[in-house]
Amino acid sequence: MEHPTEADLAAMRVERSRLRQHLHHHPEDQEARAALAANHRTAGHADQAGRWGLLVPGASTSAERQAFARWAVRTGATDRGRLLKILFVPRRRWLTELDPTGEVVEFEHLVEREGRRLMRGTTTVADDAFETLMLAVPTALGGVLVGVDASVVSAFFGGPSDEPGQPPWVPTTWAELWVGVGMGTLCAYGAVIVVRLIVLAVRLPSTRRSRRWFAERVRRDKGRTGTS
Repeated sequence: MEHPTEADLAAMRVERSRLRQHLHHHPEDQEARAALAANHRTAGHADQAGRWGLLVPGASTSAERQAFARWAVRTGATDRGRLLKILFVPRRRWLTELDPTGEVVEFEHLVEREGRRLMRGTTTVADDAFETLMLAVPTALGGVLVGVDASVVSAFFGGPSDEPGQPPWVPTTWAELWVGVGMGTLCAYGAVIVVRLIVLAVRLPSTRRSRRWFAERVRRDKGRTGTS
């Protein structure tokens, strides 16, 4: 059935509803799962074909399972409990009874990979740069506080002096000590910012590719999705 008519699609929706109701009471029925996956495949719902064919060996393709993984990430079904719920696997049943080949465990790894792709695709370089700059403010304040703390400690335990023979870089006044500690902290953080900017520049091409890749597949999945 390459081009289902409206009547065919309506009949398929009724059949999907019947199969889902049946699986709700009989989750162990592999034939019903395979039939529901085939129904969604005919309707063009790749993600749902992967969903209902997951527990049936050979009932779904790798592309359908990957589409289902993206659907799971978008809907938040990334933990074991939520995943079993949308697969109609009751908690009172042992998972190994309905999934002897360990497909759910393999699928969880796939969901993790798709989740990482989503994070790479939705995190922009501007976000990382903003985060880096926001860290500069508390770090600069920290440098000032370190200088003040050093002055307070030195007031009790002795501070810088101008004894003969000491190196020229040793502070001889409280102001020099404060400026030295503060500038040292800021220079260290400046080095961190430079390193992060280099990392962001290196990540930019892969981030753009990930965003385009995930956006294209989400658009394609949304055009072919179906949850009924």
